[in-house]
Amino acid sequence: MRRAVAIAALACGCGFRPAVSTDAPAGGEPDVRLDTGVMPPGSEPVDVAPCYSTITSGLVLCLELDDPGLAQARDGSGRHHDATVMNTSAVTRDVPSTSQAIQVISSTSIDTMDSTDFDLQTFTLTAWVHREGTPGSYYGLVHNFGQYYMAIDNNDNVFCVIEDPTATTLSGPTINQNEWDLAWCSYDGASLCGGVYANGNPTSGQQDCTNVTTTLSTSSTHGIAIGSIATTTGHTDHLAGKLDSARIFNRALTQQEVCTSGGISGC
Repeated sequence: MRRAVAIAALACGCGFRPAVSTDAPAGGEPDVRLDTGVMPPGSEPVDVAPCYSTITSGLVLCLELDDPGLAQARDGSGRHHDATVMNTSAVTRDVPSTSQAIQVISSTSIDTMDSTDFDLQTFTLTAWVHREGTPGSYYGLVHNFGQYYMAIDNNDNVFCVIEDPTATTLSGPTINQNEWDLAWCSYDGASLCGGVYANGNPTSGQQDCTNVTTTLSTSSTHGIAIGSIATTTGHTDHLAGKLDSARIFNRALTQQEVCTSGGISGC
């Protein structure tokens, strides 16, 4: 999310701009949204949620977290998975360019409703993270209850989990403290991978993978939690820090695609 996309694009020379989602929502036609904030000619204007990823293939959730008032987080994927937001505040991310982000505290909740769009057999989860402590157990980042999630473990590493039926985990590279790092987890049906781009540096990308072949559970009805781990009764393992641009793809992105989708120049 960015307050001044055009300015940022000119500064980096990369032509970065809000992406137009062409993936069809489940059971419907593609939701073609334009930079102008209107549907195609002849359609009624709509309140367009931004998504500043230039990688849109397979995108099923894009929460840029720049909504005024922070009572909601609109989904820019075109699939309308808007999230309810409680107990957070607006802060600024300055890597790789200036944008609004959110501060997570111990009572924060950011939740989407359940959807079959999130019942995935391959996936990529990404988020910009500003870690401000070391978790006693985990800091939840992007969580699909009973299915898969991305967190930070008690060694400060990106932690990727396929929850059921195999409970496969991967502890990947370190998410550094007091800087903005782009973190991701991905699964392509054969490998579970976790990685980090430190401080928005395109040459800093690190990725660890483990071999696993499994059929992921699709039984959850809890939806997606951002910045915490969802439970049957609420939320736990809240991130101590700031978070921005939480995204879910229904396919495994390459490391270069993750870098590009994060708005990092020089990928």
